[in-house]
Amino acid sequence: ISVARALLNLGISEGGDGLSTVTYNSLLPSNERLALNVLGRYEFSTAATAFAHFTAMNQRSQAFTSPNTNQLSLSKTNPYLSSQALGVLNSYGPTANAPTFIVLRASEDLGVVAEAAKRETLRGLVGVKGALSSNWNYELSASFGRTGITITTVDNQFPDRVANSANAVVDTAGVLGPRGAIVCASRLAAGPQPTGNPAIDECVPGNFFGAGSVSEAVRRYVTLNTQADGRISQQLFSGCVSGDTSGFFSLPAGPVAVVAGLEHRRDETRYTPDPRDAARLTASSGAGAVQGTVSVNAAFAELQVPLLAKLPLVSKLELTGSFRSSDYSLSGVGRTNSWGTGLLYQVNPQITMRGSTQKSVRAPNVAELYEPTAPTQVGINAPCSVQNLGLGSATRAANCAALGMPAGFRANTLGRPTAATTGGNPNLTVERGETRTFGVLLAPSFLPGFALAVDYYRVDLKDAITKPNSNVILTTCVDSQSIDNPFCRFVTRGTDFNVTRITQQTMNLTRQLAEGVDVDARLALHLTPELRADLRAQYTHVIKRNDYVRPTEPNFATQQVARVADPRDSVTLTTNLGYGSWQLSHKLRWFSGMWRADPANFVSVNGRPPINPTLLPESLKRTPSASFHDLRLAWAFGKGREVYFGVDNLTNVQPPPGIYAAGFGGANYDGIGRSYYGGMRYDF
Repeated sequence: ISVARALLNLGISEGGDGLSTVTYNSLLPSNERLALNVLGRYEFSTAATAFAHFTAMNQRSQAFTSPNTNQLSLSKTNPYLSSQALGVLNSYGPTANAPTFIVLRASEDLGVVAEAAKRETLRGLVGVKGALSSNWNYELSASFGRTGITITTVDNQFPDRVANSANAVVDTAGVLGPRGAIVCASRLAAGPQPTGNPAIDECVPGNFFGAGSVSEAVRRYVTLNTQADGRISQQLFSGCVSGDTSGFFSLPAGPVAVVAGLEHRRDETRYTPDPRDAARLTASSGAGAVQGTVSVNAAFAELQVPLLAKLPLVSKLELTGSFRSSDYSLSGVGRTNSWGTGLLYQVNPQITMRGSTQKSVRAPNVAELYEPTAPTQVGINAPCSVQNLGLGSATRAANCAALGMPAGFRANTLGRPTAATTGGNPNLTVERGETRTFGVLLAPSFLPGFALAVDYYRVDLKDAITKPNSNVILTTCVDSQSIDNPFCRFVTRGTDFNVTRITQQTMNLTRQLAEGVDVDARLALHLTPELRADLRAQYTHVIKRNDYVRPTEPNFATQQVARVADPRDSVTLTTNLGYGSWQLSHKLRWFSGMWRADPANFVSVNGRPPINPTLLPESLKRTPSASFHDLRLAWAFGKGREVYFGVDNLTNVQPPPGIYAAGFGGANYDGIGRSYYGGMRYDF
């Protein structure tokens, strides 16, 4: 049997090549943007300076996803079915005595689905600032921004028309025309008179056996372009005063610096799907209209308190503090408070130590709350399939059984897309974070122009706002202590226990933890009056980057660091050489190798032995380290005026096999290869 991609009978795959969606996905969507920016300021006096900034932008982009897949129930009497294929069906157990069979078809010949987006943005900012006194200043501003979005889905489908077209029969009596003509069964059943239903009256019979077998007439009958519209807008009013207390109060080390202000922000979003999508007539059915508003009133203040200065072993000792109180219109958020404090201790100009602690709160934004629910297709691993039962937690098998899975269950979802939806969640609550940092800055006098900063950080987020992907949802559902967890309700299964739909929505994750060390070294050299060099080295080492997604096991870590796109170690070296009006820049970017799958498969995580060390061949378990070189040459012919030319990825480094250098796999790699650019900057 020759089918475009796969033939499935009762969950058993016979032939076909499967579907790799990354074959079609755009690595770099086409993008065309035209922007206009107008800035202005006018100083009336030292007490009042007006300023304004207006932006208008038009952007058009297009990205391809993958072909639609169609599950078709076909009759053995289908006139397009070859005698050879019929013989195979009649000799195969599950279909030998059945009058029909099921085909799952990735219909490339019906077009690869694409999204073409048009965005029009307008933004305006006006304000006034000035001096209240010799040591106090103020600033008042108001801004408004709006982006209108029109998204056209190209090569969408009418699923009912696909089914009508595939259900072809022979008009033996000549009801619709010549005897023996191949027609649609739905059209033949309706008789020679029009029904008034275009899906029946305009039906074109199609040959859905074999890649490229579908005619252009069938494609015009079953495909369409749909259009959705949306708009997001923001209003922001803010005012603040800043200054110090030197006019009425000072500490021995100096006056206290203060910034305080008020802010009002209102965010709105609206989304209207194509009426045919909303009516569930298309393959993109499921997207509903969305409208939401979030407003917040906030008050904030920051202090800088000099405690000691110009003493033996204490060049400077400074305390900082910040506080922000916000009142949200969201019922699940209400009033929130965030605060932070820091201490800077400078032994002398060569040695400085700093530390800080912050407790912050972030409310969900309008995109996380009101992102439209949209249909999509995903590939899944099916953790309850018999070959995967032993590759998870000790509770996986029992949880799969609790879901009703029979012994020896083998999923039929391998190699086939599964229906899913993705969208926001209006029931989100705030995420709460606790951050601690400690660092040392060195600027030794014996090496003029050199500075070194070493900082340790630890960020702990509770109720972190994120959107787990389909496989995280599936595995967490059955790898938790029981199936009584938030993830299982996102999975829909059919009567045969195979996954039929997954709901991917923004949610408050249990916890996220990040811990690491950043190093930043700089050296500025003036070799001659004309020749100068600026060198900078940045190094990041990630100690921990874990997600804790199991509510019943709050200390069970899912390691994120050292996976593709999240290296444990990374280095950036930047060199700028200047001679007169010429400047040559070089940037080296390096990162360490990464595991291609969950590190828990190959190394011990949570004190447990590796889950599946033979999941991949030894040579494919990890990607190698990678480095990229960029060059830029510029000639300046005045302030804010230059001509430049550059080469990115000079050595044309390619991603490793299976890494796509895009958001769906290894975005830290370069998916374009060596590229060139040039231009001119001219400030008036």
